[in-house]
Amino acid sequence: MALTPEQQAALTRLLSLYNNAAYDPDANPGGLANGGHRPNFTRALADIALAGAGLSALTTEAATAIGQALTAYGSSGALTAAVADAVAARNAAQAAVGGGRVGRDTFADVGGVAGTGLVSSLNYPDGAIGEVFTGAGAGYYVKSGASGTGSWIKKDDNTIPGLAVRTQAYPVTKLISEDILRYLSDILGRFDDLPGYSWAGPRDALGQTPLAVGLEGDVVLRDLRIVAAPSDSGYSWALIGLNGVAPLAVADDGLVWLRLSPKSWIDSYRNAYLPPETVIALGAPGNPFETCRDGDFLRYRSGGDGAALPYVIRTDRAGGPSILDTPEMEAAISYGQSWRSMNHYYARETFYDADRQAVPPTIADMSEAQTVMTLARAGGPISPVGAPFETSAIVDLIGLKMSTGANIGYVASQTLAKLRRGARRYQRPILEFCHAYPGFTWPQLRPGAYSTTSQGSISPWQEGLNMIAAARAQAARYGKTIRFRSVGFTHAAAADGSPGDMLPYYSSLAEMVASYDALALNGPGGDPLHFFIDQTAASIGLGKAQGSYLEQVQFAVDNAARVHLIGPRFPYGFIDDIHHDAFATVRIGELEGLVKHKVLDLGQSWDCARITSVVPEGGGFTFNVTRPSGFDDLAFDTTQIKEFGDKGFQLRVAGAAIPISQVTLTANKVRVIPVTMPSSGTNVEASHAFYGRADTATATHSPAWGNVKRLGPPSIYFPKLTVDTWVCAYRSTVTV
Repeated sequence: MALTPEQQAALTRLLSLYNNAAYDPDANPGGLANGGHRPNFTRALADIALAGAGLSALTTEAATAIGQALTAYGSSGALTAAVADAVAARNAAQAAVGGGRVGRDTFADVGGVAGTGLVSSLNYPDGAIGEVFTGAGAGYYVKSGASGTGSWIKKDDNTIPGLAVRTQAYPVTKLISEDILRYLSDILGRFDDLPGYSWAGPRDALGQTPLAVGLEGDVVLRDLRIVAAPSDSGYSWALIGLNGVAPLAVADDGLVWLRLSPKSWIDSYRNAYLPPETVIALGAPGNPFETCRDGDFLRYRSGGDGAALPYVIRTDRAGGPSILDTPEMEAAISYGQSWRSMNHYYARETFYDADRQAVPPTIADMSEAQTVMTLARAGGPISPVGAPFETSAIVDLIGLKMSTGANIGYVASQTLAKLRRGARRYQRPILEFCHAYPGFTWPQLRPGAYSTTSQGSISPWQEGLNMIAAARAQAARYGKTIRFRSVGFTHAAAADGSPGDMLPYYSSLAEMVASYDALALNGPGGDPLHFFIDQTAASIGLGKAQGSYLEQVQFAVDNAARVHLIGPRFPYGFIDDIHHDAFATVRIGELEGLVKHKVLDLGQSWDCARITSVVPEGGGFTFNVTRPSGFDDLAFDTTQIKEFGDKGFQLRVAGAAIPISQVTLTANKVRVIPVTMPSSGTNVEASHAFYGRADTATATHSPAWGNVKRLGPPSIYFPKLTVDTWVCAYRSTVTV
């Protein structure tokens, strides 16, 4: 039988189309080189199989015909020779079909046995196709040279099994997609508070993100910069870290190198590490390492207070300070009167809880001296109360420790730093300074006002400007950009109706905010300051709360985007008729620090526990109370401060208090039930923590208080206590 048209066409292509020259779809469509194996190899194999089947059938028929002829015609010599030629032709055709392709498991010979690997399998014609299935040499080859000689030339790394695996379709179900996203979230982290990035790597001990991907797909590595390498280094460019080490570099020949540290390069970039004793002698805490010199400073890392963090220390001043070494320094300003500026020395002073029991000064060791600091003269930190500020003598920064004295602002900054570290938020040193002065009205503190002291006349506001200038200078000296974030303002107006009460207190607060805004401390269009205020505690001499205390609340409500009332100070103890003791200072400062963390770091709105309205209903009065984020339901507390009659709530008709039978709480409401409900149309003054008790002794607490609060998170400083916000003083008139 003759070859079928398909078999004949396949044989023709094998003889005339396929070749080992470079593939060209127009000029040489049968070429196998230069990528031609991709379109032609599989077709060639199919043609070999098709033509081989036809040739095999022909040779079998020929053999049958020859056998029949021999039987019929005997042993004719000529016929025998013809048969032998036909058999040889058949064998040659079969060998040609089989010799077009060879496959081996490995390229090298196995155990040194020739022919077990493709490298020595040379008994194949020029242009034969070879394949190595596994190992380093896996891929496709073309034979170069006549049978028995030559070599195999590799054309591609892919193999038929490899291609099958790589091109195998795999359905991605919703469940698999969620698994992938969950995996990426675990190893990379996802933070909603990192604007401009689609996802980010987990934060490090400083709260910084080492790896992030932008919204456009760009990859950002923190603390690494791309630089052109020196021409004699053998590298074209590299990523350089702050310590001069290049974790990634590209050589001139295009090879990529990891952890490259060419000595000549590094030596020119920084000095070698110094012994840790170099910074220990200067007062560095913990276990310093990786110490290197940088001009007048030493930079090092230390893990003595938890995770290893970077620090910088001056070389010309033993004893410090060691400052957390980040690009930015945050500035927190304190202003107001003596409540704000009084320092308490916790290592040398006994202080008391609400029951006047001595509390061990355990917080003396709760320092943040490398993270929180203040402005310093040669002899120590600025002490503004009762003496000129001497801002002209500021020479440095000084790390703050509770044992060396702290006021409300210092405690707030220490608390903020500790909360950031605990939450692995971004860490930066905080420079807290106070230009408060014991003036009880805003006109004594406003810009342009002067106060006379035993040591001369000073302007508290001007001294604050001097401190701001000194803060900028010292931050720049340490190589840091200063960023002003907040003002803590603790103050009170004069008594209602007194000569000093000429200016409504609401307007005083508005002028205070406007005066700081006019300074544009972060530059034109820069971040605005946030103001953290508290509600004044009535002094023993006043005997009750004042109308200005209610204006403090209203001002914060009206300016809630930037003014944040942390809560009242009446639950905290006095050391005299008006000033808070050390324990109270820590408690108030810790609450302020917590509120700063929520507002400045977490972006949460803050609305302390305050009464928003009073509704006469159901035989009583319902006081509605706000709930700040993260705080519990309303609760009574008669431990922090002793119980006031009716928990501090009063109902008055025509100036006279009416008896109250019951005060109860739900989650966000206080129910006050009078013995007799006033008749419809009666005007009732409803109040809380406004009217005081005449029997309040000196050096105890404010004479006007209440016993309702919301419990917050555990205290940093006192393990058995929580950071609470109490319901603010309140007074309004409602009609039954």
